[in-house]
Order: sequence, then structure tokens, then C-alpha cells
Amino acid sequence: MQLSKVDYYAEIFVYPPLAVTLAVAAWRGPHSLFHLGWLAEILIGTVIWTLIEYFIHRVLLHSVPVLKRMHGMHHASPTAFVGTPVWTSLTGFAVGALLPLWWLAGLETACCVTAGLMLGYVWYLLVHDAVHRWPLDKKSLYYAAKLRHMRHHFEGGDGNFGVTVAVWDRLFGTFVEPSTLNRPWRGSQVRS
Repeated sequence: MQLSKVDYYAEIFVYPPLAVTLAVAAWRGPHSLFHLGWLAEILIGTVIWTLIEYFIHRVLLHSVPVLKRMHGMHHASPTAFVGTPVWTSLTGFAVGALLPLWWLAGLETACCVTAGLMLGYVWYLLVHDAVHRWPLDKKSLYYAAKLRHMRHHFEGGDGNFGVTVAVWDRLFGTFVEPSTLNRPWRGSQVRS
């Protein structure tokens, strides 16, 4: 759905303090082995986010009719503020991650993994914003992500579903090689 600029960027400001709050709530005390487990669970959540991102983009946003229409708005106007309101993603994190993980693995693990998922989501939001709105030069850390994502937008949307990482596209055979492209977008907002 079309959002205001404030609503569009709200998640970037809401999730970092929320993730830190969850991580602090899960802190397990002074023993260093607990610190490693705590950090590992947060990192696991971040890695899991990249797979969820791939799944949401490939399956839900390109197959479920109502989501496909909304995502089509993004494809038609990539710099428009098209997205979901904060309350939607908050509900998803609570119902889809925190509560089930709490039930399955306990509160500390649920908090850590959910914090990692949220940090992964913020990473995704920043990378996606950068590839569509920031002028990037070839030395930028975001440049390769921009090239991958532009292949998704301008080559029919049948590949390169991962915005933050290409690993899942490569693993599941949906990676679009750059040598097969026309690149009508090559000069737009990309500096040499």
C-alpha cells in the first residue's frame, strides 16, 4: 500500500531499539559461554531473516494475489513509498516469531532470535532503500545488491528475490546472471 514518507521509514527507527530491548531482556548473566550463546542466537535470527526475506519475496509477493498487486505497485514505481505499516510487521514478529519461539525454546532464546530477525529486517529495509533511492558508486557496499535487485526489477521478476544476500537465489536456482541482461537501468542513480 502507498504510505507517507514518515510511515515508510518508521520501521527503521522502531525496530533497532526494540531489538536491543529484546536482546537486553535475554542477557543471561556474567558467564562468557552464555554470552556466546546469546550472540549466536541473535546471529541465527539474522541469518534466518535472509531466508524469510527470500521466501516472502519469491512466494508471497509474487504469488498471493493481494500481495502480488501491492508488490506490482512497487515494481511499477520502485521509488514510491509502497510498503506495509509498522503495526503489520510488529504483529508478524510477535505472532510469527516471538510467541512461537517462547513456547518452543523459552523466553531468552525467543527474545534473542526475534531480536536477530528484527535486525535482519532493518538491514533489509536499509539495503532496499539504498538500491532504489541512493546514488551509489561502484565502490559502495550496496552496489552489488543494487545490480542484483535491478535485475529482478527489469528482467521480469523471475529471479534475484534476495535483496540483502544472493545465497538463497544461488541455492534455489533463481539467481539471474548479469551477463544475460540488457541493463536499461544501468546509468540511473549509479555513479562510476
